[in-house]
Amino acid sequence: MKATAGAEQQADAMRRAASLKDAATRADAEEVATKLVPMRFTIAAKAGDGGRLFGSVSAADIAAVVESEAGVELEARTLDLDAPIKDLGEHVVMCKLHAEVAFPVTVEVIEE
Repeated sequence: MKATAGAEQQADAMRRAASLKDAATRADAEEVATKLVPMRFTIAAKAGDGGRLFGSVSAADIAAVVESEAGVELEARTLDLDAPIKDLGEHVVMCKLHAEVAFPVTVEVIEE
């Protein structure tokens, strides 16, 4: 069955709108990336001997620190953290805000 001319025009308009929205979202993600990449975020946590944490630092903890220090609201699910951070030191966590925009976020975990 062939689509009517009106249906084809409507589909084209929807594709153009989706393309423009995607471009705007990508541009916003790139702007956030250029702001966050040079920054280093510090999280203080209680640690024992050998630098092991009592507990851990989760993606939600990192998102909260990014929001408080940089004023950028990230969802924890955008941070690619295979497992919670359990050691002191510098850790690099990848953030994916858009299908084409992924960037590193540097987190330094220090002893409280």
